[in-house]
Amino acid sequence: MVVAREKVFGVKLVLWVIVALTVLAIGYLSVSLFIADRLSAPSHHPQELTPTDEGLDYREVSFQSTDGLELAGWWVPGDDPSRAVVLVPGIEGDKSDTHVLKTASVYAGAGYSVLMIDLRAQGRSEGERVTMGLKEVRDVRGALLWLNERGFAREDVILHGFSLGGATVLRAAPESGVAAVVETGADPDGGARLVPRWKRAGTHQLRERLVHLMICEVILQNNPLPAARYINWSDDAL
Repeated sequence: MVVAREKVFGVKLVLWVIVALTVLAIGYLSVSLFIADRLSAPSHHPQELTPTDEGLDYREVSFQSTDGLELAGWWVPGDDPSRAVVLVPGIEGDKSDTHVLKTASVYAGAGYSVLMIDLRAQGRSEGERVTMGLKEVRDVRGALLWLNERGFAREDVILHGFSLGGATVLRAAPESGVAAVVETGADPDGGARLVPRWKRAGTHQLRERLVHLMICEVILQNNPLPAARYINWSDDAL
C-alpha cells in the first residue's frame, strides 16, 4: 500500500513538473512574441521639427530602398559638392529627432551636404515592420544610390547612424565603398565609434577594425567632425 502511494505521488509530481514547465514555456513565448511585436511595430509620429529650426535650408526628397519601398528624406545641400553624409535615426525615431537635426547642423557647418532619412516603417517612409537592421540595410543602400545619381562618389560619403540606425550602417558598411561610418549608441555601452575606410571586409573583420575614439564627450555634444578631421584613414594607422 505504501509503495503504491509513493508511485502515485511520484506520478503526480512528474505531472505537476510537466505542467509547470509547459506554463512557463508558454508564458516565455507569449512575452517574447509581445515584445517582438512591439519592437517591430511601425512608428509614424508627427514631425514637428525640421532643419529650418537649426537654420538650415532644405527640401523634401524621396527615394527607393533596394527592395522597392518609397522612403522619405530631407536634403540639405552643402558648400562642398564632393562631400556628403547620410544620417540614419534610431528605432521609434525619424529624421526630425533633435539629435539628428543638431548633428546635421554640425556637418552642414563643415560644408557637407546632408541627407537625413526615415527608415522603413518609421517617419514618413513606407513599410509594415521594423526589422532591427535586417532589411533596413536596403534603405541605406538606396540612400547611397540616390547620392550616387547626384554625383557623390561613395568614397566621399559618410554614414552616421544612431541606435538602430548605427547598427544598420554597420551592417550596410562592408563593401559599400563609403569613406567612413560613425555609429552612436548601437552598442550596449552606448559608446561612440568610427570605422575607417576599407576595401573588402566581412562583418567580422570590420568589427575587429573598429576604432575606439576617445571623443565620447564630443559625440554626445553632437559634434563628430573634430574627430573625423584628425583621424588618419590609412590602413597603416590601424
